[in-house]
Amino acid sequence: MEVEMVVSVDGGAMPVVRLRGRRKQEPNLLSSEITEAIAQSGCGSLWLNFRIVKRRVEAACIFCAFLEMADLEHALTVGGVKTMLDGQQNQPVIVQIIQLKRIPDQSPEHCRYRVQISDACMLATQRNELVDTGMLDPLAIVRVNRFITNNISGKQFIVLVDLDVLKRGSAVGRLIGETNFAKESSRLPPTFLSDAPERTEEQAQDRPNSDALVQPPPFAPGELRAGSGRGSVNQDRVIFPITSLSPYQNRWCIRARVTQKSVVKTWCNKRGDGRLFSVDLADESGEIRATAFNAECDRLYPVYLIQGGTIKVANRQFTSIDNDYELTFSPETQVEPCFDENICDLPEVSFHLTKIKEIGEISRDRLIDVLGVVVTIGPIESKIARSTLKELKKRDVLLVDDSGVSITLSLWEAEAENFNCEVNSLLAVKGCRISEFGGSLSLNAVSNTQIHVNPDTAEAHTLRGWFDLQNGKVTALGLVDPECSSSSEQGDYFTIKGTILNVNRENCMYPACPFPDCSKKVVDQNTGLYRCEKCNKEYPNFTWRLLLNVRICDFSSVNQVTMFQDTAEKLLNVKVDELSSIREQDMQAFDDLFDQVTFRNFLFRLRVKQEMYNDEVRIRFICVRVEEVSLPEYLSCLEKSIQELLAMPLPY
Repeated sequence: MEVEMVVSVDGGAMPVVRLRGRRKQEPNLLSSEITEAIAQSGCGSLWLNFRIVKRRVEAACIFCAFLEMADLEHALTVGGVKTMLDGQQNQPVIVQIIQLKRIPDQSPEHCRYRVQISDACMLATQRNELVDTGMLDPLAIVRVNRFITNNISGKQFIVLVDLDVLKRGSAVGRLIGETNFAKESSRLPPTFLSDAPERTEEQAQDRPNSDALVQPPPFAPGELRAGSGRGSVNQDRVIFPITSLSPYQNRWCIRARVTQKSVVKTWCNKRGDGRLFSVDLADESGEIRATAFNAECDRLYPVYLIQGGTIKVANRQFTSIDNDYELTFSPETQVEPCFDENICDLPEVSFHLTKIKEIGEISRDRLIDVLGVVVTIGPIESKIARSTLKELKKRDVLLVDDSGVSITLSLWEAEAENFNCEVNSLLAVKGCRISEFGGSLSLNAVSNTQIHVNPDTAEAHTLRGWFDLQNGKVTALGLVDPECSSSSEQGDYFTIKGTILNVNRENCMYPACPFPDCSKKVVDQNTGLYRCEKCNKEYPNFTWRLLLNVRICDFSSVNQVTMFQDTAEKLLNVKVDELSSIREQDMQAFDDLFDQVTFRNFLFRLRVKQEMYNDEVRIRFICVRVEEVSLPEYLSCLEKSIQELLAMPLPY
């Protein structure tokens, strides 16, 4: 029997593979030979065309056995590693993992793995989860989509940045073909981050200088080389996009606009003291933070082609820039003014905005970018810093966005004094820190925070249209702070439908003065008497009083609400004396009373007012009435709100 097989990839026919079988018992053996022939042809087969010359039955058996033993999608790209080292990156490369070895690292969060295919290579730290979850194991078949080649201590390495596991090693079960280490002649200088599927340009010619940079991936045609502008003192060099930088590159050069530059700051701790400044750099591809320390701080601050430095994993506690890495300037760093014609294409500033509603899901002390409408602007206040006991100037600005939630932004020192903005203006804040105090979230401007009033961006125009549609008023739990008048002793009242998230059952009752018109807490004198400081009397007994701290939420925000005895008894549907007895006799029944109201919806009539506590103004919510939700009445209210919204004119 003779089978003629034509293998085609993306419509391109490969050389015909002809195999011959003599006996009917040979289909399994023949299918194995077909598998090896495909592997040696170096093609990932997409379809096969069998031309049966003789004996169709045997050919069908061969085809079925072949499908059982070989998954054509996982056929290896023979010579794939040499192709990667030679820079011929026209399409993804399919290889087999031979060995996995973890490389010890000082930081366990950024450990690395050495992966052996037919030459040594590294797995980028951002793909470590494939090993940790067991998806990537020895003998696995993988498709390499993006990689970097680098030379470390005279050895050539391939860093796998993006790969797909096509078949796990446990399912493959064997080493496919024979492996040989790549020859020295195929090793090239370190290259850029490669995106194999998109690589179409011819490779850059080799330079005689071993330190020369090679061609970066095609990002902006015609804009890759610097030094052509007027008066430039720069050598003709290749420019890397910021997004292509990674810690696995030794030589690179970027052309960037400085979008933010901090003042020179000093620090002093147990390890010593020093100076630093940081800059935010941007090009057409993205942004990155760069920091200079001590001598480099003095050398580089007065001055934008940038070459050299250390690329490391970004510390999210000090930057909001959307980049996994950041730069540290070193003595080898070269920074020169750039006079290219195309520098006007570099962005002035870019924002990676976070909705105010989503801030609660982000780690505290992180830096973020927000865009909001200014609802209120507070006066300048004086605060004493706890760490330095230095007096600081502070101003609070309340922001709201189209998620219906508001948050306070605190400005300090010069930013507070020089803040020039009007209510209902749009404010874009880049690099503000998330803070939490007493369960409430706020934003703090730091030294590197950038503030832009009424920015000309698509997001700003969308937010302006939304706010104008609301006629400048938003009624949601997250936006009740500005409606509270500091001159009103009674506070303001409003009603919401909210969900109880938690009721603090610890210390929910306290011993109070038995006098009917007094609810002050009494102090045990250890003499059988209880003293009330308000009445200035001692009593032989006391009465229990309920005081609940309840966290409630609606679609916009979460707030802490205080419930006194009347509303607390109605919520729990039990009197305080009975509740005290239950707590003493059956703690499980006591807990059940609180669990029954958790995650239930109620109508809350709330009073909000400003109070002074330790010379600090705070907003306090007090529940004056709580009721079950009547669904017919609630639906009627929603229908009325919808009709009012439909009757409003569109802002465009």
